[in-house]
Amino acid sequence: MSKIFGAKAKVFMTYKGEMHELSKIISKGLILPDFIVGFREDPPYDLTGSCEALGFQLWLNKSDLVSGYDFVLEMETELSNDELSIGQMHDLSLWLGRYVYRICDIDTCVVDENGGVCQVR
Repeated sequence: MSKIFGAKAKVFMTYKGEMHELSKIISKGLILPDFIVGFREDPPYDLTGSCEALGFQLWLNKSDLVSGYDFVLEMETELSNDELSIGQMHDLSLWLGRYVYRICDIDTCVVDENGGVCQVR
């Protein structure tokens, strides 16, 4: 077992409220530290939320990439730049999407490698 793998996930969510409210729901449901919500220091200077837990970095952002889904939650193992660049990342998107849906009661979907959208239940 000489290969080291990281993990990543990208989940789109439907939520009509503000990012601060959504971040609190996700933090509580997933038992995460509170997200730090603020404007980015670098372009595009938009509002973003972030937190770290158990070796993962999580980001919460507004999104218009998938119709009907207002936010995106992204997760990636820390210190995994090498694994990311050589394709050694496990994709946990379906698992995280189902978990957010069931625990936080938020509609979720993921986008597959071919650009297909899959609603998660």
